[in-house]
Amino acid sequence: MPLGEEEERYRLEILDGPGGSVLRAVEPTEAVFLYTAAHQTDDFGSPQTDFHARVAQRSARYGLGIWRAGFIHD
Repeated sequence: MPLGEEEERYRLEILDGPGGSVLRAVEPTEAVFLYTAAHQTDDFGSPQTDFHARVAQRSARYGLGIWRAGFIHD
């Protein structure tokens, strides 16, 4: 947790491709999120072996931090 923050928060977005549209957005309060086969089926129509996502840490004082994007492969 960063100094000066009362809680740990993130914004995680599952994308339909690199730089694509947001299929799912969640705001976990720890640096872990389980993207289940049920979530994937809701978002893509079937479970995926890989997908694109981006994440930023959220600050109560400053809002969203710098986004980090990546390709997730199972």
